[in-house]
Amino acid sequence: MARLAIASAASTSYCTAPRGSGKSELVRALAQDLELDLREACTREEGGSPAVEPRVAILVECDRLVDDGQTVLLFDEIEDVLDAKGPPGPGHLGPSTSRAWLERQLERNRLPTVWTSRDASRIDPALLSRFALVLEIPAPEPEVRRALWAREANASDVLAPSDLDTLATRFATTPAEIARAIATARLAGGGAADASGVSTILESLVRARSVRAELVRPSPASYRPDCVNASADLEALAQRLRGWTPEEPGVAMLLHGLPGTGKSEWVQELGKRLGRPVLARRASDLESKWVGESEQNLARAFEEASARGAILLFDEVDSFLLDRRGATARHELQLTNEFLQQLEVHAGVVACTTNLLERLDPAVLRRFPLKIEFRPLTLVQAAALFESYFGPMLGHHAIAEARAGIPQLLAGVGTLTPGDFAAVARRLRITGELRSAADAVRLLQDEVALKPDAARRVVGFST
Repeated sequence: MARLAIASAASTSYCTAPRGSGKSELVRALAQDLELDLREACTREEGGSPAVEPRVAILVECDRLVDDGQTVLLFDEIEDVLDAKGPPGPGHLGPSTSRAWLERQLERNRLPTVWTSRDASRIDPALLSRFALVLEIPAPEPEVRRALWAREANASDVLAPSDLDTLATRFATTPAEIARAIATARLAGGGAADASGVSTILESLVRARSVRAELVRPSPASYRPDCVNASADLEALAQRLRGWTPEEPGVAMLLHGLPGTGKSEWVQELGKRLGRPVLARRASDLESKWVGESEQNLARAFEEASARGAILLFDEVDSFLLDRRGATARHELQLTNEFLQQLEVHAGVVACTTNLLERLDPAVLRRFPLKIEFRPLTLVQAAALFESYFGPMLGHHAIAEARAGIPQLLAGVGTLTPGDFAAVARRLRITGELRSAADAVRLLQDEVALKPDAARRVVGFST
């Protein structure tokens, strides 16, 4: 029944997504699956540029002549019909096409037609309302991107499974961008693509704003849930949220504490526990020089999290949620106001992290039923992380001999966090200068001493 309805309906559909997302391929696959005759309004002028007027003529003639119930028309890139050289604002039509004609075409077409677009914001809402179906194709999820990277790679490429995982996690790429990145890396690498070459190519696309770089978190092997010292039982909270459904009121968590205490990493761990993606957003993803666009970016983040069933993570929320009591201009208030409104109605899980709790607006604080402090490590946790990080470097035999004295060595270091251990371990992987457990303790002392507020902290560990 569904196939007959789709095949016979004289309706107009609209599909929007960035270039290379697979819009046209999706339409072709659907037509093949439904056993329909797909015709494309596609012609090119000399030099390869799409010709607008002949494409419109094809559209009109097909709609007038074809009425067999088995034909669907694809009109790629509706931007060709909209006048990119017109005055600012969406919905300006080219010289050969009037707005009234396009509205009539969308309302009265006899032939089922699918239009595609790279940017829905260019389409006037009045025109969008004429489409029977509007479909957005977002960038693939990381697990889908992982499969696309694996499909594009071949035996000649130097891409380990861990490389594919990193590329899929870090870069929000489209299928076409993945194929181009590997092809370009092969060209530059003498026939073989490696992780470094592919990353360099994608980083250039990030700078050109063609793709977006995601936050990269430590691998699961470097994360120890038992070495997170929080004011709440995180294991019990994860179990409680496992059965949470989007239809229920949302869950808003404010995670605060010293840098390096594992706030953002725990959110990533929570996503794995719940089997949900984590949609991480930074201030740079939201803020814009145009008035009102920052609020739109924030609203889109909430919408995307709802559509994907994702946990929405705002890192360093104090960098863009200003205390409104100190604001001097109206636009300084708008992003905070938009955040409060979105948080009020969002049905999913939202986690915000901050190292500077005192900078947040009191109204923001009230919106978080869960306020969880992430504290420095206890002495037992510090000793466990010491063995976890430095045991493989020193050798397990050496660590076993020093194990009894490690807590005593660490007791005089000061307030340690998981981030301190990670920073020292990164240094040692570069320098290779670790010779004894005492060397590791000295490096941890150096790391703690460099913190701006080290002199004000109480030396020692909680139990």
